[in-house]
Amino acid sequence: EASRRTLLSERMAKDGCAQNIARNPKFEQLSLSVVLINSLWFWIDTDLNDAVLLPHAHWAFQLTEHLFCFFFLFEWLVQLLSSASRRIALRDPWFILNSFLL
Repeated sequence: EASRRTLLSERMAKDGCAQNIARNPKFEQLSLSVVLINSLWFWIDTDLNDAVLLPHAHWAFQLTEHLFCFFFLFEWLVQLLSSASRRIALRDPWFILNSFLL
């Protein structure tokens, strides 16, 4: 874990708002928490949401899905903007995976 974190920090820009957010341990903890909550939400959504399409679902399901989407998009943008160059970001396997999942 420490070597991965060192490798990621070496690929980040030296200054800027996005890299400050990306280097913040609270942001990392928040991201992991949101992933955990999203996993639990899959369970709740599968059991309680009978709608086939999101626009037909109850407003609470729609709101929650949009909040998750907003957070994951924000996290993706922070990763992209905090990298030293876009080329480095686009070659990073974790960034590619996140891009695919988003």
